[in-house]
Formats: sequence, structure tokens, C-alpha cells
Amino acid sequence: MNADLVVRNVRLEGRERPASIAVAGGIITSIDEADHGPATAAEAIDACGLMATPPFVDAHHHLDCAHLSEYVNHSGTLAEAIRINARITPDRAAAEVATKASRALEEALLAGTCWIRSHVNVDSVSGLSLLHPVVEAAETFRGRVDVQVVAFPQ
Repeated sequence: MNADLVVRNVRLEGRERPASIAVAGGIITSIDEADHGPATAAEAIDACGLMATPPFVDAHHHLDCAHLSEYVNHSGTLAEAIRINARITPDRAAAEVATKASRALEEALLAGTCWIRSHVNVDSVSGLSLLHPVVEAAETFRGRVDVQVVAFPQ
């Protein structure tokens, strides 16, 4: 059997011996003992005995508020964060929101998170202006990160 990718020498929960994971067309096609994996693959990775786990889930994220570190929260409190967000929201450009949300999604993906529920502020000031760029970012990551967008009424 040929594969696009084979990850050899990987540890899996519940198995004492290392395994080989074969992937074809983006789908895991086999998990075998390490020395019984596909003989050929377009790409092979030696996991060096590291563990493979299912992807992570982030059930509470705020992609519309991602990467706002240029606005310093001096007290470190939620109350100040809410005040800062209320002050800056009317002036935020959709492109900036989409770029920062995409950056957060890329970071999540690199950390092994493939499912995210993002709460997006919907209020009388921002209306749906934060929702559209978050949905745009989520669409960009479709097939890599599954994003559920939930209105967060204020």
C-alpha cells in the first residue's frame, strides 16, 4: 500500500509499541506496528517516539478580540479589558479583525487545535461589523480548523 504520508515511530495511547500512521488523500488509511507501515510514501516523518493525540478543542474563544496586545491593560482585569474593547471597537477595520483572527487560527492549528467555538461581540456599537471578518477568517481555514461562530450579545 502506498501513502502520501507515513509517520513512523509514533506513540499512541493504549499501545505499548510504537506505531506507523499512513495518510492518503488527507485521511488516515492505516495504523500499524512501527515496522509494518507502508513501505513507500511521498513523505515520511520519524516521530522519534513522540505521542500522537487527537486534535484539541477550544470551546470558548473570542476571535474578534484576538491579538489586541497593542492596547495595554494596566490593571490586568476583565473590567479594564472590556472598557478598552468598547473604546476601540468603533474604529476597527474589518481587514484588521480578519487578519488578527486568521493569525489566532493559524496559532491554534499549529498547537493542534482543530475545533474552535468563537464568541463574537454583537452590540449596538459594532452591530455585525466584527462578525463578518471573523466568518471570513473561519472560511479561510475551512477544512483545517472547524470554527463555530456564536453571537455574544452585549
